[in-house]
Amino acid sequence: MDNAQFIAGLIGPSMIVIGALMLLRRAYFVDLTARMSEDRTAIFLAGLLSFIAGLAILRVHNLWVTDWRVSITIFGWLAVFGGIFRMAFADRVRVIRDEFAAHPIILVAGAVIMLAIGIFFSFAAYGYIGSAIA
Repeated sequence: MDNAQFIAGLIGPSMIVIGALMLLRRAYFVDLTARMSEDRTAIFLAGLLSFIAGLAILRVHNLWVTDWRVSITIFGWLAVFGGIFRMAFADRVRVIRDEFAAHPIILVAGAVIMLAIGIFFSFAAYGYIGSAIA
């Protein structure tokens, strides 16, 4: 198992679980988002965790190749930049939260996207995509 499969095996199932929970417990996640967006310390810590996770991914897997493994690298960079954004602009998160509150379909769309990415990474991690695409 290479680094890409290992990382995809961590990200994939995690995103499937979170995406499914977002669909099954929408009210809970709307409330969670509202509460967290009011706490700049929580936003900063979430950004720090995202930044560290992204750096960890990039330290072991920074491959710019023409197969599915590049998605791990892109995910790592998105985590780094997302973490920096949260740490630097914690107060801006409230504006984003207000958009979620005004348009509940955004939460559903986000959950579906998370499920799709999670399924893709899970298939890649457990050999269903890697052998066909790579």
